[in-house]
Amino acid sequence: MSAGTLDLMGLYNYDETVLDTLVLPESIEDKRETIKTNILLDSAEQEIIYADPTFLKLAIRAWSTKQAPIWDEMYKTTQYDYNPIWNKDGTIQEIRKSKEKVDDDNLRTDALQDMQTRNAKDKQTLDTEDLETRDLKSESLQSVYGYNSDSDAPSDKTEGENTGTDKFNHTGSVTDDHTGTIKDDHTGTQKNERDIKRNTYENYTRTETGNIGVTSTQSLILEQRGVVSFNIVDYIIKEFKDRFCLKVY
Repeated sequence: MSAGTLDLMGLYNYDETVLDTLVLPESIEDKRETIKTNILLDSAEQEIIYADPTFLKLAIRAWSTKQAPIWDEMYKTTQYDYNPIWNKDGTIQEIRKSKEKVDDDNLRTDALQDMQTRNAKDKQTLDTEDLETRDLKSESLQSVYGYNSDSDAPSDKTEGENTGTDKFNHTGSVTDDHTGTIKDDHTGTQKNERDIKRNTYENYTRTETGNIGVTSTQSLILEQRGVVSFNIVDYIIKEFKDRFCLKVY
């Protein structure tokens, strides 16, 4: 490259990587080659303020890193989904609260009767042991009747005394076996009283769309034309030329 060549095309012919340091947001990374090509076409013969290709690469990287977030947001504005002739499009959420108290003066009395029948069987076995002690004593008396007498008269009496005890020891078991049914009858009343308080919440949304009349539909169409004419590639090229090219034609 000759010393007098200061235009972008001349620098590109000398070093084809001069625009490779351009940093782009991920959302438009697929447009890289289109942006590079159009930068060359639109500013090919404009003088570049940095004639040194190495320094120009450094400058392009620093500048585009700073601008990339802005380019990303600008590109997002072209992706909105909306109706271009509406100037009102949204939803409104409303929550309404109401309080209600209900006094229930209805006192209800219910008669209750409950009969329950249960089968019952009871078997009980007891171990027993009985020890009995008795004192012992014996007496013998002999009587005779006289002639023509109805009463007796003792003729001989023998008394004998035995001292000691008799012991009786009984062991074993006693079993009681009872079967039958048991019935339970319950009668009475049940009372119910109520005092109710309720809070009611109504939550709903409504959608309002269309033209509220402050702007005519024709004006909205003209504004939409300005929106669709915006091109992110042209926007980046213009910023590049404003930053790195001398505006001398």
